[in-house]
Amino acid sequence: RYVGEKGTAAFLARYQDMPEGVYRDVALDGTAVYGAYSRAPISQWVAGVGVPVGIVDAAFRQAMVALTEMTLLLLSIGGGGTYVLSRQISREIAQAAEDADAISVGLRPSPVRSGITELQRLQNGLLCSFELIETRQRERDEQVARADAARAEAEAADRAKDEFLALLGHELRNPLAPALTAVHLMRQRGEHSREREIITWRTGEGDAG
Repeated sequence: RYVGEKGTAAFLARYQDMPEGVYRDVALDGTAVYGAYSRAPISQWVAGVGVPVGIVDAAFRQAMVALTEMTLLLLSIGGGGTYVLSRQISREIAQAAEDADAISVGLRPSPVRSGITELQRLQNGLLCSFELIETRQRERDEQVARADAARAEAEAADRAKDEFLALLGHELRNPLAPALTAVHLMRQRGEHSREREIITWRTGEGDAG
């Protein structure tokens, strides 16, 4: 259709300036094209080819659409994974809080395995804390029990001492009663002797005069 006709003014000016090149322009029929040309160094003939922009851009658009779809897919996968991971972390943190509350009232925490290193270390720390508190509580109870046993033993020994002293006093008063009676009778009769003075001094019954 355009055989024998000159190219566009822009094309003619372009190949006169440079022996070869790639460009975007409008063809003689008004179609936007990507073109490339080269001029032979000896014959000075110019050979060129033009491809409609729509054909070239279609592949680019398809690539961009595919890239966009892939990006959206990756974002969806990443968002879903982030949501699942955040829910898991939230549940495990809530479990750690429940374990801490359980420890505060003396209950054993629930052992939970976590794929997250930091949360697993937190769970292990809570379990170790409970075991340490339990050990200290058991040691304290044992010490209190020993102290109670020692106090009960001391009280029993004190009661035994009191009973022994009371029994001793009672048993001593029985044989001393006749001796004291004899001393009183001797005093009333006015009898003075060395034996009476010894008995009086030993029993603590001194003469009034």
